[in-house]
Amino acid sequence: MVNSSTSKELVRSMFAGKKVPRPRFMPFAGTFAAALRQIPVRDMLEDPTLLANSLQDAQALFSYDTIATALDSSLEAEACGCEVDWEDDNRPPTVTSHPLAEGRRPADLDLSGIEKRGRLPIVLEAIRRLSLVPGKHVALAGTVTGPVALARHLMGDCLFDDLRQGKEQAKEVVASAAKVTLSVARAYCDQKVDVIVIADEALSRLDASSYEVAFAGLRSVTKVIRFYGASSVFLTRDCTGDQIRSIASSVAGLDGIAADGGLDLAELSDIAARAGLCFGASIPSAALLGSLSDVTDRVRDMLAKVGGRYFLTTGWEIPMATPAENIHALMAYLEDSSGLD
Repeated sequence: MVNSSTSKELVRSMFAGKKVPRPRFMPFAGTFAAALRQIPVRDMLEDPTLLANSLQDAQALFSYDTIATALDSSLEAEACGCEVDWEDDNRPPTVTSHPLAEGRRPADLDLSGIEKRGRLPIVLEAIRRLSLVPGKHVALAGTVTGPVALARHLMGDCLFDDLRQGKEQAKEVVASAAKVTLSVARAYCDQKVDVIVIADEALSRLDASSYEVAFAGLRSVTKVIRFYGASSVFLTRDCTGDQIRSIASSVAGLDGIAADGGLDLAELSDIAARAGLCFGASIPSAALLGSLSDVTDRVRDMLAKVGGRYFLTTGWEIPMATPAENIHALMAYLEDSSGLD
């Protein structure tokens, strides 16, 4: 019997702990969507119409399970007053200044109404438009920058040494960054997204003594997300198994966790299961860029190692050079139930 549920309903069911007919594929396809449309990434990220249309067209082409906004940690940083540089029109900008370096404190910045600054209104408008048509049957995911990654943009790399030394200013910066993350997450939730992805590639640089500073801010974010009825996924990279275990066990209200960085999938799946979380198994970029058999063989191997509640995702964003045929093959493999036995 063919399942008539929409992708939106199935993604929500998965996070609610219900069994779904196949692993959901929840990729990050922002810059890849621009490549498919053959437009510069910068043009897409600076125009709500191009952004909404590009993300919608990419999902319609492959029928994966979510439409996610681009992973762009410069969004919140720019809105907070960091300078950015578009070194390459085919990738998001890089952050080039740190307004809270050299002794300045968070109180020196006006962080009110952050969702109305920089390019954030462009992304929020794109999500609003997506919610009107595709968002009725496809799950929408808003990506926000995590507190440690944003704090690093605001303060620079000295953040990590200062946190290890227990300096109050560094703790204040992380707490302020968490408030920004919360504000942006709430703005997405107001647009009725199904999932909030908290992407923090800098958390791996913390030592254990600094975890509580970061986790305190994350708990406030996940609490608000749950209040809105959306699900939260923490996405990180280059973390150790112990760091993933600390996140999974310490961040109350989290619904899922995904990690990029080549860690043992069976171990990570077990960590997530013990914490009652969905686990996002990241398909390596090398497999996506390889041959058709590279993709299907890697997915087959991954599915043999994971258990409990899980979904497939990508190691950060889909590489722009990924052949479209590889994503088609991946989806065809997932749809073929015989390939999952």
